[in-house]
Amino acid sequence: MGLTPLEGLIMGTRCGDIDPTVVEYIAQCANKSLEEVMKILNHESGLKGICGDNEKHRSQKRKRR
Repeated sequence: MGLTPLEGLIMGTRCGDIDPTVVEYIAQCANKSLEEVMKILNHESGLKGICGDNEKHRSQKRKRR
């Protein structure tokens, strides 16, 4: 792990490595504060952001259907 839990590969709710300017871009485009963007990147991203769920086995079952 690096300075924050966001570093590395995509996880259940974390985005993984991203370009640092993405934080500012999201804040400006979505009219969000830095705190709101950091919450999104730490708790609403990753598999949850892509699949709507951070439980890998449920996402895999949906894909098989």
